[in-house]
Amino acid sequence: MKYFRLILLFYLFLINNYTFSQYDNYGVPDFDANEKQTKFRFNFDLGYGNWNKTINNGTQDFIVDYYHGLKDGFDIEAGAIYFPNKFIGIGLTGLRFDAYARLNNVYLIDDTTGNVIAMGFLEDDIAISFIGATFCHRFKPINKKYIIQLALTPGYFYYRNYKSWVIYNDKITGTSFGINFALNLDFQFSDNFGVGFGTNILTGSIKEVEINGELQQLDKNENLTRINFTIGFKVYI
Repeated sequence: MKYFRLILLFYLFLINNYTFSQYDNYGVPDFDANEKQTKFRFNFDLGYGNWNKTINNGTQDFIVDYYHGLKDGFDIEAGAIYFPNKFIGIGLTGLRFDAYARLNNVYLIDDTTGNVIAMGFLEDDIAISFIGATFCHRFKPINKKYIIQLALTPGYFYYRNYKSWVIYNDKITGTSFGINFALNLDFQFSDNFGVGFGTNILTGSIKEVEINGELQQLDKNENLTRINFTIGFKVYI
């Protein structure tokens, strides 16, 4: 939640200090008559994601350390936005976060006798995908090259985890509603191409999952919220 509050406050700061500078005294957008405004923006971005993963109280220390390793992962994003006017855009955005961790020399112990039943490894191979409809506000270009965009994307998560625990192997899946808040800065180095940096916070949680095809309610919601930092290639048409 602290990431959410910080980014939301930053968005409000930008809107308060920058939006009104785009209009003349009569409330008309103050764009240069020679300034070209593209109708479509396509993006492909790669970066780092930090997952605010839920860790239950009472979890053993070595498991806590293991799950902390799953918080950092690889993020990939792609999207397309159509701008019917200079400021407002609508489109589609997709994101995927991948995280992997493995811990060797894990023992499975009989609770009654205390004897070791088996030895193996603990492994999680997690992918969290998100897709949704995007509503975007594009600010007036800075020096006709740098463009700031704010975007809101409500959509759906798909969670998948191939989990191994010594002798057990499970496929865990689930879906949930989520919202993505994004802030992007593009450098448009030609009429049709550019590069850009972005940060976004994706919020949501999952209440029930399927484990090997069998539906189960979770004792505690699995938090899927994460913050991403990306760099990528942009195409303008």
